[in-house]
Amino acid sequence: MKRIAYIEEIDKMKGLSIGESAIIEFDGVANKVEVTFTDRKTGQEETVDKFHFPILLHKHPNYPHLEDKKPIKMMWETVCGEAKNLFLTLPELAAANDPIAKHFQKGQWEIFVNDNNKTKLFRLV
Repeated sequence: MKRIAYIEEIDKMKGLSIGESAIIEFDGVANKVEVTFTDRKTGQEETVDKFHFPILLHKHPNYPHLEDKKPIKMMWETVCGEAKNLFLTLPELAAANDPIAKHFQKGQWEIFVNDNNKTKLFRLV
């Protein structure tokens, strides 16, 4: 008997450290989700909003095998401000036929963690 998953399970992309970057392509509609977890320091249960972006991962320091292969489907789960801004403005950008919305659908992006541990998102042209 063959087993078929009811819902496709997609791995979450591993986090980046300061000075590291990843190259991605967005691969679908982003969602805002509530994630509940137990804080390791306080032991308190917390709920936070995170953004889920389906992606094709092209390059990442924790996935060296990608250099010679096709990109892999993953989920970018983040709370970073730039992803939040992109998520909130995408509908307006798409309605205005803005180049950023077109690039979201077909272009590559770089996720970079700067020296202040802030995640930056760059369009690659």
